[in-house]
Amino acid sequence: MDISARRVATQYVRRALTAEAVGFSDTPMSKSTAIRRLYKLIGRTTTGIFHDNSWQPVHQFFRLLLGTGASYQLTKTEYGKDARGIPSSKTWWFTVDSLNPAGKGQRINGYIVAAGAGSVDDPLSRYDLTVVLN
Repeated sequence: MDISARRVATQYVRRALTAEAVGFSDTPMSKSTAIRRLYKLIGRTTTGIFHDNSWQPVHQFFRLLLGTGASYQLTKTEYGKDARGIPSSKTWWFTVDSLNPAGKGQRINGYIVAAGAGSVDDPLSRYDLTVVLN
């Protein structure tokens, strides 16, 4: 990610944290509303083709979750490999806890997939992100 893209992403994170996100874990809401709010929160941080060595957009996603006050847990990470044994994707599984309208805890399960979009020899030199919440 170049400097200007990083600056735009950082500005988006700040705006998102001050507007939609604050108080996420304290506000009772249905699971579908919580999922919609999370998708809205992370929208631009997962759009585009990325090319960095440190999974910056994924780290931004988890920083956004921290900024909301949401309780989340990273449960598993795993590289997917092609037939030659070369890593071609990476997946992060996580859970996010929130309150339902009755004030009881509910768990949202999710995962992020970084799918390789680079060269045949180095598929993860560029990658696309997909986030699934349920």
